[in-house]
Amino acid sequence: MTQTTEYTTLEVSVYASKGLADCIVLVVDDEQSSCLLITTILSDMVQCEFLNDPARVITFCEKQPPDLIIFDINMPGINGIKLCQQLKQSRNTSACPVVFITGDGNAETQNKCWQAGASDYVRKPVIASTLVHRVKNLLQSKLRLDLLTELTFKDQLTALCNRYYLFTEIPTQLKRLTRESKSLGVIMIDIDY
Repeated sequence: MTQTTEYTTLEVSVYASKGLADCIVLVVDDEQSSCLLITTILSDMVQCEFLNDPARVITFCEKQPPDLIIFDINMPGINGIKLCQQLKQSRNTSACPVVFITGDGNAETQNKCWQAGASDYVRKPVIASTLVHRVKNLLQSKLRLDLLTELTFKDQLTALCNRYYLFTEIPTQLKRLTRESKSLGVIMIDIDY
């Protein structure tokens, strides 16, 4: 039994293409001092980017989806809860964990965060070790999910997309191509040896 578990762990680690140090955490807070504090706390573990302007979050995430987003709730223009809802509706960022950091600890605010799709909620003042452990746990879970998704959609021998991927992706592409009045051609060769 132990050998099977070790083999499985070894096999999975071979396919792992990304570690914590490669993860990008986006910190969004209108107060630069809060952004700097959070990025300083996390910078030994992950790559941190921060934005002081919540209006730039959607554009940033479309160009390079982060692995985790940390939001302040109360920001000018658009609050963190509305941003979270928008990101959860996007295909590129729907699986991205979101952590809210706020000084507002009432139950109604927390409930709004969970309903918007939050993965975690941290009260200010931030305890550095708590934030590090929560971010680490969320990122490790996301990396495992990303790996499982990759193993589900790619052939382990050839690293090419497999039949399951095609069956899930073709309907999406057909809809897009129909809208654009374009055609689609697919050739699949399955060689067993």
